[in-house]
Amino acid sequence: MFNIPLGRDRARLYATYLFVIVVALILAHMDNQADFLVFRNAASMDLAGRNPYPTVGSASVYSGSSFVYPYLISWLFVPFAALPVWLAEELFVVVSIVAYLTGLRLIGVKSNFLVISLVLSSVSIISFQMGTLNPILFLAIAATWKFRDKPIVSGLFVAIAVSTKLFLFPLVLFLVFSKRFRAFAAASALAGGVLGLGFLLGPLSAVGYYHLLTQLARHEGGQGYSLAALLDRLAVGATPAMMLAIVSSTVIFFLALTIAEPKRRQQGIFLVAVVSSLIITPIMWASYLPLLIPAIASQEQRRNWLVFIGPASWVLVTPDRLGALGDAIGLVVVSTSSLLYWRQIRSEDKTSTTDYPQNPSQASARGRTASLRTTASYALAISYLALAARLLFDQINLAPAVVVQITLVLLCLLTLAPRQRYPDSYLVSSGP
Repeated sequence: MFNIPLGRDRARLYATYLFVIVVALILAHMDNQADFLVFRNAASMDLAGRNPYPTVGSASVYSGSSFVYPYLISWLFVPFAALPVWLAEELFVVVSIVAYLTGLRLIGVKSNFLVISLVLSSVSIISFQMGTLNPILFLAIAATWKFRDKPIVSGLFVAIAVSTKLFLFPLVLFLVFSKRFRAFAAASALAGGVLGLGFLLGPLSAVGYYHLLTQLARHEGGQGYSLAALLDRLAVGATPAMMLAIVSSTVIFFLALTIAEPKRRQQGIFLVAVVSSLIITPIMWASYLPLLIPAIASQEQRRNWLVFIGPASWVLVTPDRLGALGDAIGLVVVSTSSLLYWRQIRSEDKTSTTDYPQNPSQASARGRTASLRTTASYALAISYLALAARLLFDQINLAPAVVVQITLVLLCLLTLAPRQRYPDSYLVSSGP
């Protein structure tokens, strides 16, 4: 499944893994693993027969130290609750890094340079520092794509993702629109079972949990990178902002089903499913952004865009407590790795060849269709950029959230646009 190389390549691979694990462990311990401690505390309360949830309606809901996840998630941390805090933290960081590395392997990231650039991106380090569930979700999304043609397996991983973070529901739509109905049935049954059992056995009903999430989103949503948060800060209002986010998600799903080239449509739908999840979530922190990596990696000719994620992340946000020197070193290490990977893929591109259709008239028809699709995509992209520029001009403090939202939408539009181009000389047929 992982296609591990032999000999010297294997030694380089293991050396790379060891390097990123050690560096990530060191950087992770510069913060207090706040999210992980919340999960561990919830598991301890379960073992003691106490309610792990805060009182709905109280300020403790958005204190940052309360358990706000589906009930059965706390059960996964029972083994960690039995360990000393320091050992539990160490073990969870290792589990998170291994999940991340495994996910990269599943989506075909084989370059050691790219592994370093992605694992040591600032958004990944922040996730390790906070002890979030995002590395596990990263693995689930990567496995969903890797095993997309195995209904039970892909359905299982979609269920894991959705029952952990409800905003990942668009992954279920990926199964529907790509006509993987057995996987959809498996995912729906498993996710519904996990959530339903949690509401049955736990202290909160489905309605109570909805009120908990609503209160949390109302107080924390405006602080992150989500579209709803951005619109809320522009005084649009929480409810209209959420409706606009849902409309935006619907539009890009429509684009995936219409302007994407047929042979790449399922790749486009998968990308849109992940991007839609990040658009509709009312709360989005920087640690959510690595979830885009499997979606980009699934795009064949666009997967080399992964080279930009590491350096861009250090420009967008920096991990806690590294200081100016630490931030500079992190940016240099990641940027150097990205440049070395870019050099590697450029040398490979020079030796690659492009296969064109044997029938020039067929190529001409495809070229016209591609031109129309590309024009539609770029027109939408320019309109979105114009709107974003206006927002930045009005309120420069919104820049980080605007940049993230621009990236999400343009990623969809530019990826869904047709890629195949035929030389003009090829499109001129001299007749049969």
